[in-house]
Amino acid sequence: MKLEEISRPVPAADEVLVEVYASGVNPVDWVIRSGENEGLRSFLKLPMTLGWDAAGVVVETGREVTSLKAGDQVYGVPNFPGDGSYAEFMHFASYQKCIICVYHTACTA
Repeated sequence: MKLEEISRPVPAADEVLVEVYASGVNPVDWVIRSGENEGLRSFLKLPMTLGWDAAGVVVETGREVTSLKAGDQVYGVPNFPGDGSYAEFMHFASYQKCIICVYHTACTA
């Protein structure tokens, strides 16, 4: 694994850009990093960013996004594969399941 500085992502028309405050570390991250899962290998293109779930704040929305706005606190899954959450910013499609959180309250489905 290598740490690199990359450009801040720009959300597509149907995506949101989230400033990541917390990222989960899951068993799938180890499996993908090890490269031992043949079933996933064809989906993975290097370089890629690991991380499959994160919490943060929406900082930008694509022009087609109407369900979220800048400042919304969210928990979600970034675009799979490669747009992982081990980053300062991540983007994900606004139509993916995402939970909007209210400040200092628990997220619920």
